[in-house]
Amino acid sequence: MERGTDMKKYTPNMGKANVVEGETLLFPFRTVSNEISKIIGEVVVFGETDDGFEYIEVNVGDRS
Repeated sequence: MERGTDMKKYTPNMGKANVVEGETLLFPFRTVSNEISKIIGEVVVFGETDDGFEYIEVNVGDRS
């Protein structure tokens, strides 16, 4: 998916009902210097921990 196409902003507790595998999400976060930065990632798989917490595994690219 190319940048600029329809992308959802990730929000905590989105849940599986609101996201599908292969979808591209925008993840905003605060840096140590308190600036807002963004990461774009593709949803790879959903999972659940042994204690019942759901998580989303996302591919954000290769390290250079």
